Amino acid sequence: MPDGKGTDEHCFSWIYDGKFLRDRHSVRVGDKVAYEGETIYYWNAAAKQVEYLYITAHGGFSQGRMITEGDALVFPAAKLVTQGQTFGFRGRWKRLGDDAYEVLREYETDKGWIPVRIEMKRVK
Repeated sequence: MPDGKGTDEHCFSWIYDGKFLRDRHSVRVGDKVAYEGETIYYWNAAAKQVEYLYITAHGGFSQGRMITEGDALVFPAAKLVTQGQTFGFRGRWKRLGDDAYEVLREYETDKGWIPVRIEMKRVK
């Protein structure tokens, strides 16, 4: 995480004979899990695009799409609905070789978009 005090671990796996890609993630601060979520990516053949459903352990959810721009995966602005509130977010994952991505996450506030940059590395 940007402050160096936590981690955001993602575990990817194909499900249902490769028809869907599951991304389970867990944000930890020390030994404690602070946040958990799961994304299911899928190909929407009618819309001809990759879409996703994201759910959180706190009951939140969002739906959106993923597009490519060069060697980057781009997540256009979407809304997370949780506990009766909505939060805007968007993101971009740029590949850094075979084992890492530079991740830009942006969160919508009343003062504009707030960026958070991290690097995700494969742990073997």
